[in-house]
Amino acid sequence: MKTWIDMWYEDTFDPEKHHVDVFFSDADCVYRGNIYNETGRAIGDFESPNSAWIERFFKVKWRD
Repeated sequence: MKTWIDMWYEDTFDPEKHHVDVFFSDADCVYRGNIYNETGRAIGDFESPNSAWIERFFKVKWRD
């Protein structure tokens, strides 16, 4: 499986401005989430099997 990002409204993801949520699916071992703009509106989604890529690209800080 490959990593993909789907921006819904012709937006471009800006990790300095936008934020994401991330959920892990243990059924297929994939991380999924939505991308939100600065007003909190969902503007895209993503999927990746690689948590290190998500942390680096989206600047996610994992919680314990």
